[in-house]
Amino acid sequence: MKDEKRKKTLVMVGSLLILLCVFIIIFLLIITNGNETKTSEEVEEKKLEALVCRSAGREDGFFHSDTANQIVNEIKITYDGDSFDKLYYSYEGTYRSEEVAKGDESMHADYNIYMGENSLAQDSLSPTYSVAKNKYHLTLYADEKDDFNKVTAVFFYVDDEDVERFKRFSIDEMKKYYEAKDFKCSIIK
Repeated sequence: MKDEKRKKTLVMVGSLLILLCVFIIIFLLIITNGNETKTSEEVEEKKLEALVCRSAGREDGFFHSDTANQIVNEIKITYDGDSFDKLYYSYEGTYRSEEVAKGDESMHADYNIYMGENSLAQDSLSPTYSVAKNKYHLTLYADEKDDFNKVTAVFFYVDDEDVERFKRFSIDEMKKYYEAKDFKCSIIK
């Protein structure tokens, strides 16, 4: 008899719980009207631009060669809004042979020595070097504004006295700066 009474009580309590859950679900559906609310933040779109400047063989750069047949120096500067964001330098030399190109790999050592003498990490500009057939390619990349300073400015053809002013240049001022140094520049929007 106790077992039967206990069973009836459990069935009744279970039925009440199920009924209560149904009422809660109906109540929530009525309150929300079956609609979904979404919220989002409005993100301001930034104006991205780039400046690309190229120059043939130069004697005034940190990287130069007396054995290359042809040299192209390239500087790319990205802008995120009104100030520059990242700097990129590329040296590409074309040589009469792969062996002669490999002879200019000493530029890598020159860079490492210069950075060490100025107490900067050799990998702070993420240097890459490669020789493929008769071409020697070298790149440097200033990913952070702090990577561009009086020591590293030499790689980007910026004079010591212009470093702080350079950091505030608009893209048009930057273009004029490099064109005054005989680079050919174009702005990419």
